[in-house]
Amino acid sequence: MEEIPSVTIYSDHSPARNASDPKHIYRLDPSPEVDAAWSRIATADGVYPMSASDVARAGKDPDLAVDAPASWGFPPDKSKMMGIEAFHLLHCLNALRKGLITNYDYYWGSRYGFEPPAVLERHLNHCVDMLRQHLMCHADLEPFTFNWREGQQKPYADFNIQKTCVDFEFLVEWAESHKDPQHEERVSSAPIRPIHSPFLLLSGVSSIQALAEV
Repeated sequence: MEEIPSVTIYSDHSPARNASDPKHIYRLDPSPEVDAAWSRIATADGVYPMSASDVARAGKDPDLAVDAPASWGFPPDKSKMMGIEAFHLLHCLNALRKGLITNYDYYWGSRYGFEPPAVLERHLNHCVDMLRQHLMCHADLEPFTFNWREGQQKPYADFNIQKTCVDFEFLVEWAESHKDPQHEERVSSAPIRPIHSPFLLLSGVSSIQALAEV
């Protein structure tokens, strides 16, 4: 991936500037328009080509990284399947938004009633912990001040902080321009692990697999 530029954000329309603005689209009640806005920034299912050397530079074992099927048309020197963590974390935040008690009925009520499946609970718990790890790893030390606010008698936290940020619009446009147009079809026919190929079994996965086999 080419280098992503940084931008200084402190304008009326930016997420950082509108941190305290309840009218921001990402804070509005569920609707098709709100879902479209979230879907655009939370494209966690995108799969992109990556070289074995880039896999190694990321601290991963290239032998464990899955190669895309030849039919997908990835370049021979970039055959590894790659996702982007920023989109995964936003996907997680979107999942938690949908799981809020105030939003649950809109997204899941007709499907699950008051008894959501264990897989949904596990997914939300996974998302909570992924976001926890990210926030603790990238702890933001920017200070915020307390201001007087009309109609309130106590100091009010001002979360409108000037930040130097990744140009996220650039990242979204890159992802959209590099995403496989046949991605949805190909995900349904994703590669199956060949016999005797190396694999990584994460802690806890074996117990989940055992439950699935019951």
